[in-house]
Amino acid sequence: MAVIEVIEHRYVGGNFTRDTYSVEVEYQATTDAKNDGPDIVRRHPMFRLGKSYTFAGDRNASMILKTVSVALLSEGVRTKWLVSCTFESPEPQEGGEPGSGTGGGDPGNSDQPPNDGDPTLLDPPRLSIGFATKSHPMMRAKYKWVEELDFNGNVNYKYVNTLGGPGGGPYVGPVCNSVSIPKVPQPEREIAYPIFKLEGWLSLDEVNEKKKVLFAAKGKLNSLHYKIESPPTAKKKKFSMNCEPYTLRVENIQIGDMTDFMPLDMVRVSYEFAFKDDYWFHREFDESIAIRPDPDTYNDRVSAGLNPELEIMRDERGTALPNPVPLDGKGEINRTLVTKGGKAEASTYPLSYFLTFLPDEKDPFIFQLLPKLW
Repeated sequence: MAVIEVIEHRYVGGNFTRDTYSVEVEYQATTDAKNDGPDIVRRHPMFRLGKSYTFAGDRNASMILKTVSVALLSEGVRTKWLVSCTFESPEPQEGGEPGSGTGGGDPGNSDQPPNDGDPTLLDPPRLSIGFATKSHPMMRAKYKWVEELDFNGNVNYKYVNTLGGPGGGPYVGPVCNSVSIPKVPQPEREIAYPIFKLEGWLSLDEVNEKKKVLFAAKGKLNSLHYKIESPPTAKKKKFSMNCEPYTLRVENIQIGDMTDFMPLDMVRVSYEFAFKDDYWFHREFDESIAIRPDPDTYNDRVSAGLNPELEIMRDERGTALPNPVPLDGKGEINRTLVTKGGKAEASTYPLSYFLTFLPDEKDPFIFQLLPKLW
């Protein structure tokens, strides 16, 4: 139930006398539902009564919107509308030009807004992009060298390949020591991501109608595809970006002062969306503690009502498993045997499987429900 597009259609004409000025223009508007009516259309900020006149390259701050007429563009299409707007100058004071409010000058040719100001004209919709950073675990790193500190306090860098990646290349994986035991917790690094800030105007009616959506949005992810693009007021090539589900997060929504522009029935609103192309999710290594109940004493202690004794888990060679021990994503220990002459010499336990958690889809948030700022 909203207007999704407004385009300038044509000039109808103008009437200019010594005492009054008037201009009539037409727009074409598109709504998103077949049952939307004329009242939905006239509530769009473009058709707010009292706004200053501007159309294509024409502009006159002394004329304000007095009349809005809404009709279907075609009887067979329920979402296309023709909107006729009439802008007129206020009644002149004695000895003054139309709309002047004084006794001199020709404000009808002025490019300056009236003294009371039209906030929607002075501060049009905007799209800006900034960046923020956040600490994330270093889930993957490249192991390239060892630093050796000698007795003189000098650091010597030695390239190593002892961990060995595929084909004998450099190791790529979690941060670990030289026998492949990972660091817990993993070191963190700063990740930068863009913040899209959308600023525009909403009527107080829209804010009241959509306040539950606006209040619940912070921190939510987009459960559907969402498109971010420049406002229609952009004169040059426009920015446009399609965002996959779960790549946008609502960082903040700000609703401006609702007293300053109360007579104009408009309020400034901004949305801030954080974007990550690899989704906003929780990711962690698949691992488990390498401790289990002692099988030799388990039954006796449980029968006696005692807690079982715990022991460190070991492999078939009696070597203690690393703690925590990596898993393979299927609940089994992720172990690689190092063989020599066909016999197992040692075991390595690479930490290479991640568990990724997306938000519960039973509680989706549809960005399209947010009131459109343009």
